[in-house]
Amino acid sequence: MDNYEAFVVHELQKWQYEMMKGPGLLGKLSKKAQDKINTFIPEKVHNAITMVIKQMVRGVLFGAKYTTAKALQGKSLLERELLVKEK
Repeated sequence: MDNYEAFVVHELQKWQYEMMKGPGLLGKLSKKAQDKINTFIPEKVHNAITMVIKQMVRGVLFGAKYTTAKALQGKSLLERELLVKEK
């Protein structure tokens, strides 16, 4: 593993640590507010919104199969990232 890949691995570990941390005070307060608001919204509306979001995600995933470029083989991570940034 070269220096760049070691740097990337370290950055990914930092990101993962941040994602695994529990919510802070603001996050907890916003969750309570969201839960309270959700009690006022009828179940039918929740179900309708859920179905719309599911269909949107399916559409994005379907489109991603056809719009995502093929992975570059035989090049280092740094070379691949530089090629992508040039485009």
